[in-house]
Amino acid sequence: SPQNPAGSLWHPAPLATTGKIVFVDSTKPGSGDDNVGDDPLRPKATWTGALRYLRSLNQTNRGDQIWLMPGHAETIRLAAAIPMNVEGISVFGMGKGATRPRITFESSTAASILISAANCSIYNVIGIPGIASLSQPFDVTGNDCILDIEWQDVSGNLDATRAILATSVSRLDVKLKYLGYKTAAHVLNGIQLNGCSHVDVNIDAYGYASSAWVEMVTAACYNVKVRGSVFASEITDGTHNVIDTVGNSDW
Repeated sequence: SPQNPAGSLWHPAPLATTGKIVFVDSTKPGSGDDNVGDDPLRPKATWTGALRYLRSLNQTNRGDQIWLMPGHAETIRLAAAIPMNVEGISVFGMGKGATRPRITFESSTAASILISAANCSIYNVIGIPGIASLSQPFDVTGNDCILDIEWQDVSGNLDATRAILATSVSRLDVKLKYLGYKTAAHVLNGIQLNGCSHVDVNIDAYGYASSAWVEMVTAACYNVKVRGSVFASEITDGTHNVIDTVGNSDW
């Protein structure tokens, strides 16, 4: 197996895998989506390029991994611009602090990473709004997925409506750190669940959420577990921590 070029991972990825390991680094001289990406010295340039390569192999659930290298940055402008539509792919952000991979969502409020395939995971990636009122930057519709990310609003006006939207999924694990602002123009919730089941949420949030940090909407959710620490600006009674707008969810 290849050696870890960064020395350590925030969430360690197994070096041993039955699938492919594809390296991605937008900052490396010689990087490009024409590269195979199996050598950290000749990585792919984009997450999208790595997915396109893995999709071309026509294999699923074999342990394929994408490693976003320290300092990698990518901007997406369309809905489902990064399509996680191959089952069983894990994406590992490498680095710590400001060296973690940074994904900026801009141009369209629907700009998103769409996780539609089952058994997919994303770890140690930072999301940043390049436009206000992003509705679903991390958009999950596949079962048995894991998200372990950090969201960083830019200001009280350049902020997302939410970081994560999950719709009609089962067995979802979410760890979200949300760095917001005490006054926010657009944030409704950090995580919105619609018709989901068997969801485990661990949230660490700071800022203002006009609805709640975790909100269940439209279709009832069940077996939702929420834990963590939240600061809801100007709200001290806990009503903006978790809210069941549907009214008959089990959580």
